[in-house]
Amino acid sequence: MLSRGKLVQDWRQRLAAAEAEGAEQHRLKWLYRMRVRLYRYLLSCYPQGDWRADAPSIAVDETLADVLHGDTTTILDCPLDGKPAKTSGKMLAVLKSVSAAQDHPAKAGPLLGGIAADDWVVAVSVRDKLKMAGCQELLRQFGIVSKWTVIGEIKVRLFDLERASQIVRKHREALKIKATHALSWSHPSLFPPTIPVTSWPIRLAILILFLAPIYALFGVLLIQCVLVTIKQPIMKDWQIVIGLAICYFATAGLGSAMFLLRDERRRRNERQEARQLADEDRKMPGPTGSL
Repeated sequence: MLSRGKLVQDWRQRLAAAEAEGAEQHRLKWLYRMRVRLYRYLLSCYPQGDWRADAPSIAVDETLADVLHGDTTTILDCPLDGKPAKTSGKMLAVLKSVSAAQDHPAKAGPLLGGIAADDWVVAVSVRDKLKMAGCQELLRQFGIVSKWTVIGEIKVRLFDLERASQIVRKHREALKIKATHALSWSHPSLFPPTIPVTSWPIRLAILILFLAPIYALFGVLLIQCVLVTIKQPIMKDWQIVIGLAICYFATAGLGSAMFLLRDERRRRNERQEARQLADEDRKMPGPTGSL
């Protein structure tokens, strides 16, 4: 068993080594400075007194005498044998006893017996950044039934997963989403090419939070200018509020309808591209065309 004196001596040796190396090194000086502080802290907290151990510890005087005479060894020179590890049978017995002691044991999970062949599993995730409508149409062209979940994942039956993965992997380059800007006239600093703004929820949020209020202000200003031009009384405070609300909701409604129509047209184009990919695969001879 490693005595307290040997451990204190080891800390002092490591402290001296860290101080010497810290004075020479430049790039890692912070690391050696941290080691110096650590060993100084240990030596300040545990310089004397008996420590609790599995075996009877050596007396304080004996350990201090060993330190003073240098009759010590480092930690690496001392045997560090401890208690043997418990067998798997003992650990399993403890787990079973803990489980049996519960008033209401937990029910077995649905996947305890594995996944059934007709269970739905994820074939294409949103993290793949692929054209989901094209992926679904491509799978349908090859006779694979799939469903598009609310969170944007495409799921297939487990027995179709391997074949679906092969089809998507083969046409992955053609199914990738290309980064485009939601607003073609926007400045590149607002929407850099590295941030694709292609999904209609993102475009809708930009419209409602940023564009619709600006368009509403411009609409009210335009109405005021027209009233001044035709020499009519301009709108009062309450009329301006009503005009802003009408312009805001009209802009948001028209913009939302345009986004939905554009999204539906994009999906139709993706499905058309997927059908063309499937037709090209069918025309190819050999096993490649019979995926």
